[in-house]
Amino acid sequence: MQIAEADAERARELRKCIAAAFDAPSESSAVAILNGLVAELGTPPQLERQGESWEFRSWPVDPPGLDTAVAIGAIGLLEAIRDLGWRRLGRCAGSPCRCVYVDRSRNRSRRFCCTLCADRVAQASYRRRRSR
Repeated sequence: MQIAEADAERARELRKCIAAAFDAPSESSAVAILNGLVAELGTPPQLERQGESWEFRSWPVDPPGLDTAVAIGAIGLLEAIRDLGWRRLGRCAGSPCRCVYVDRSRNRSRRFCCTLCADRVAQASYRRRRSR
């Protein structure tokens, strides 16, 4: 999905809303933030005929835009909180990175948003130990 230049400011606002859920002081606060975002951006579910059966459709048929993409992402985060728990939402420990992640590891050990940040921190630690 490509965002038009005119949508850049709106994208920044929505990014702040999503980030607020990761920085929320409690699970209920994070859920309230994400529920509010979905209520603002999503559409009510509608029952529609799909071939021989009925199915719920929660999103517009139009190609997804910025608001739809963010609403779907917020639903994904709500599902992660439901399935894994709020403590699995985190911020990257690799300074100065401020990216977010959902920890899906079995032992709840994720600390970095990606292997690039993990490698960068490991290399810095290695260099620091070697310089002593």
